[in-house]
Amino acid sequence: MINLQIPRDTFLWYKAAISVLPTFRTPEECFVEELLESIIFNSAFIISSEKEIQKGTLCRLPVIAKSYIMCLLNSDALLHSKYILSGNTAVTSVASLCNSPFLLTVDWCYKPIAEQYYSFTQSNKSTISDVSLHLTSSLQWIQMCHDSQLSAIKDIPGAVDFFYLCMVFLLDEDFFRDSNVQILLKDCLLSLLKYKSIYLEKIDWPNLKAFDDLYLEMLNQFEAVSYGDQLFGNFVLFPLQQCYSQRWKKVLVPLQNYLEPIETEVEIIVEYCKILLSGTLNHIRCPVLYLIAVHHIHHFLLARQNELAKSQKKVLSIILQSKNKKIQHQILLYSDVNIELQCGYSLKEKLSNDDEQHLSGIIGHPINL
Repeated sequence: MINLQIPRDTFLWYKAAISVLPTFRTPEECFVEELLESIIFNSAFIISSEKEIQKGTLCRLPVIAKSYIMCLLNSDALLHSKYILSGNTAVTSVASLCNSPFLLTVDWCYKPIAEQYYSFTQSNKSTISDVSLHLTSSLQWIQMCHDSQLSAIKDIPGAVDFFYLCMVFLLDEDFFRDSNVQILLKDCLLSLLKYKSIYLEKIDWPNLKAFDDLYLEMLNQFEAVSYGDQLFGNFVLFPLQQCYSQRWKKVLVPLQNYLEPIETEVEIIVEYCKILLSGTLNHIRCPVLYLIAVHHIHHFLLARQNELAKSQKKVLSIILQSKNKKIQHQILLYSDVNIELQCGYSLKEKLSNDDEQHLSGIIGHPINL
């Protein structure tokens, strides 16, 4: 590490270091290492809050720095860089002619998570225990960046931040259910909602696919391994923006944002049906998502739109063929949101004549409830 005398205006130094970091190319790996160790992960340059979680992260900064260096820089290339830039001018002159790629991207903070997500999903690994320490270190750093509003993440759009945080839930379930990981993820989400806007419909970012694809993975993962995990449920809820009541105030957005407009995407409606009818989702473990699912399935089925008739028949068939009569009644007899009731909504005593006629017309026979 270079011998650096800490300047008075640490903010400007820190901001300059963050700005310069993505401009380095091969063979300048050693400069990246110096900046990471001497400034970026140097507690003397970081103004953090007095939270206990921040104090723990500050104590671990040297370890977190080493973890990031291992992930961001190839060890052989780093040694080669030190050799070249130690005075071997002949090699340097040749290397400088190469139009080498940039070593880091603006979102380098999330690289450990993204790298493990793509590795995990492509190889179908069942555990990530060998890299869990690196991932936890990464989350500690990201949490500090968000909570302290460090320059390292300020230029990253909120939607991109959210996208990367969602990836954590698609790794090994034992990892995202770890209590320390849960605290870090929750704090990241709270800070993200406090300081940034999140526009998921238009994510245009290198190496990130459409959010729709990731969201379907999230729904499948929630159904398979979440066991009604509350934090996971919050991450699933947020992109819907179409639910929360007074006893659901742990969620951070208005109820109506989750209920309106009515969902018309058939794949989403079918996924709602699956997790409701299978019993994976119930109002005790995750009341908000339960209300959202019932609300949107009901209104989807009763929408008077000819272009939806085929899809409505598919969904209604799934519901009527199910042996779960309780869910059948709740979906078809759903009336309106009522946060005073146990499930968060009221039920009609029976279908109106118009609704019964509409549903019978879709399925081709009378509806018996």
